[in-house]
Amino acid sequence: MNNKRYIVAFILLHLSLKLIVNGQQVGFPKLLPNFPIKLDSGGFGDIYYCRTVLADFDGDSTLELAISTAHNAVRKIHVIKQDGSYLLGWPLTLPFSNSAAIAVGNIDGAGNLDLVYYSESLYVFHNNGIRFNGFPVWINDSTNSSGYTLSLYDVDGNGTLEIITQSGNRVMVINRNGEMRNGWPRYVQGSVINKIAVGDLNNDGFAELVTTSTVWLEPPGQYVANRINVFQYDGSNFPGWPVEIDSNYHFGGGCDPIIIQDSPIGPLIVINNNIVDSTLNTKSRLSIFYANGQLFKQWPISIDRYSSTISVSDMNQDDTLDIVIPIVGKLMIFSLNGYSFPTQLMGAANGIGGTPIGKVSLSNGLNIFGTRNWSLNDSSQIHIYDYEGNQLPWSPLITYGIPRAPVIGDLNNDGDIELVVVTNKGFDTSETYLFAWTLPGISSAKENFPWPMYGHDRYRTSQYGFVPPDNIVGVPISEENIPSAFSLAQNYPNPFNPKTTIHYTLSTAALVTLKVYDVLGREIATLFNNENKDAGKFEVQFDASNVSSGIYFYRLSVTQLGKLRYTETKKFVVMK
Repeated sequence: MNNKRYIVAFILLHLSLKLIVNGQQVGFPKLLPNFPIKLDSGGFGDIYYCRTVLADFDGDSTLELAISTAHNAVRKIHVIKQDGSYLLGWPLTLPFSNSAAIAVGNIDGAGNLDLVYYSESLYVFHNNGIRFNGFPVWINDSTNSSGYTLSLYDVDGNGTLEIITQSGNRVMVINRNGEMRNGWPRYVQGSVINKIAVGDLNNDGFAELVTTSTVWLEPPGQYVANRINVFQYDGSNFPGWPVEIDSNYHFGGGCDPIIIQDSPIGPLIVINNNIVDSTLNTKSRLSIFYANGQLFKQWPISIDRYSSTISVSDMNQDDTLDIVIPIVGKLMIFSLNGYSFPTQLMGAANGIGGTPIGKVSLSNGLNIFGTRNWSLNDSSQIHIYDYEGNQLPWSPLITYGIPRAPVIGDLNNDGDIELVVVTNKGFDTSETYLFAWTLPGISSAKENFPWPMYGHDRYRTSQYGFVPPDNIVGVPISEENIPSAFSLAQNYPNPFNPKTTIHYTLSTAALVTLKVYDVLGREIATLFNNENKDAGKFEVQFDASNVSSGIYFYRLSVTQLGKLRYTETKKFVVMK
């Protein structure tokens, strides 16, 4: 009887690996040709905080991979194409420094993406590796405890990107010419030792910066003045902040704040922190705040381990966001409602930098990517789970040495997703490798990958769902189907009761808003607000069941790089 069960289970497993989706076989991941690639060797490679960033540097609709390595007292910046070759002008060699960070955006407004690099000094490079005038800018100071905080954002909504970073107790916003922006730097009590989250918490078109700071005393385990700080674009405090966290609950490495911009109850700030008591026992805790600084929810995560960088997604797709938290040796999932999923995912030891989330199987819900480190020289594993804690049939993937947090993206723009991982192998003769697998039959649609790490958030904003507005690469659209201009069509039917359809087109990717107003100009419905859309033709349905008969207006607004590029208003009639 047991043998029959094993045979049936084997057949079902075999069939699950042979399913066809959109004409493609869904099966085991395959390494891309020419991968893995040895990036560097000689001395231990410091890649701990520097995640791989995916971006289309040369505008050919395929993604390149940007990564920093450190060996033999020098640093290198690599920009590698999806076929494994280097983009022209790369790699670059820089003086050795401590931990580094990379972000990518259109800094000079010239159309191509640029690379920003921070490690004690701040560099900006064109896509061909040529350094911007005015850079490098020396950032570091004697109190700096971690040099990996780097973000890009149009903080004042004027259409140009600023560079956001920190050193010691300074939070800085730097203009694209290398000069400090007016109102900055801001000084905090203690040190800023984690990433800075960036978003628009009050939807006024200007950015807010969320930072954490900690003051610690000797002996180890004594912490005071642990704060969450929120600054406005001009350097002033955002109303309701800073917020003091309990003494001893400090912000250690990997306790990065996350902004949820569009939750059903308004913008939220999510943060995890740790406590070390007098006997050096550890505990972890999760806190969620409203934008005004009021506490929404708070509960313990672990009573015996440190937690690390959190990730956010709707794991079981029940329309409630969930929080994935790496803890040394395991992963845990918490619903925003405040309860923990029943399964704790064992074997995910490396969480600093975050845990990628995306749909890479045909089962319901999203999948989680966790890494497990065995040793520097032996093979290590990347585990892929469903939200119930079950590993996928082809999990784990095997890499050399120690893997860092994976990154997900569609490198060759063929509609299938790729998984990218950087690893270190060895110690005295350390080697750094770059792996890239393709996942056949897995669609790269954005709703499948709400948290792919720096596969889309190459500004490094730590904002849930954020996609940069400049030069977005998505599912390919044939050139003959790309609209030549932005447009808003007349709804049909018109007059109508109770439903009508509105069509619009986008010639390029943009942020799009569509709202409905009455004859007095009062807003009565928002169909979507500031949503990222690729170029293409779209339609949306409006339901007037709760609206009285009369004349109404609908307005489409299209924004790129903080500037309004197109707006049009049309009239329709509700007749009941």
